Amino acid sequence: TEVTEELIDSYIDFMLTQPPRLLIAGAYDSMAKYIETAMRIKGKTEDEMQLGIDYAFLLSKQIYEDIRRLLPEALETLKNGVTTKAFEKLVYINLGVTGVISGIARGSNQTALAHKFYEITRMLFPNSSKRYLHGEIVGVGLLLQNHFNGEEKNNEFILQIMQEYEMPYNIAGVGVDSSEEIFEEYYNRICNSSAIDMKNPAECKKFKESLYYFWESNK
Repeated sequence: TEVTEELIDSYIDFMLTQPPRLLIAGAYDSMAKYIETAMRIKGKTEDEMQLGIDYAFLLSKQIYEDIRRLLPEALETLKNGVTTKAFEKLVYINLGVTGVISGIARGSNQTALAHKFYEITRMLFPNSSKRYLHGEIVGVGLLLQNHFNGEEKNNEFILQIMQEYEMPYNIAGVGVDSSEEIFEEYYNRICNSSAIDMKNPAECKKFKESLYYFWESNK
């Protein structure tokens, strides 16, 4: 199909019919690319980085900043039903640019805590979590990721949008049992994945502290 201005306009008009929840979930999944990639490259020299991850980081940082700037206006656009440049750019970021970043980083190379939280939640709680979108669960996982990265202040923006639009904003909100037993299950599964360097005692200790912070958000 030839991509024409008319086709693009009709697609944008269609996207204006989506609920805010869907737009936010897509935005949080896109934001995760920067937050997770920042963890992947921290402390590494250019020679130590896998091919492409440095460019994925630079591009993901740009869209992270753009999303924070554009998302509030794009949500207002949905209410009004009349497209704006902010809305068009956010849709393009969510569907186009984010896919490019994943391609550059070869998919899993940028994945860290937020997406591991998503994967384990789907695995352990398939029934209670099935009503939630991918980006909603990843968004909750970003609260853990930001704390681990030492960027807990970034959670203010994420939580503000979640609560304003009545989306899940803690583990109980996405159907996760907050018992001590389940805490240990998440800790062990994530520590034995590519998200955490199990051979680094300091990193494991730091992760456990962040996971406790994450668990305490339900109280």
